[in-house]
Amino acid sequence: WIGVNMNTKEDVQHRLELVTKKHKHQHEIVHALEAEKAPEKAIKSAKVLKLKLKDEMEYLGRLNFED
Repeated sequence: WIGVNMNTKEDVQHRLELVTKKHKHQHEIVHALEAEKAPEKAIKSAKVLKLKLKDEMEYLGRLNFED
């Protein structure tokens, strides 16, 4: 999210929606990798990305814009 211009509440909301969709997709990827007994390195990498997306979701959710 570094470098992303988020000046308005709408910008933040749009970014939050996008990141939430990415997080859900990443969750599905992790699940599939685990089900397929993929190498632990691949699973770990997918989980790290999922956690980064979760962190961004939490950050965006805490932003407080005044109207």
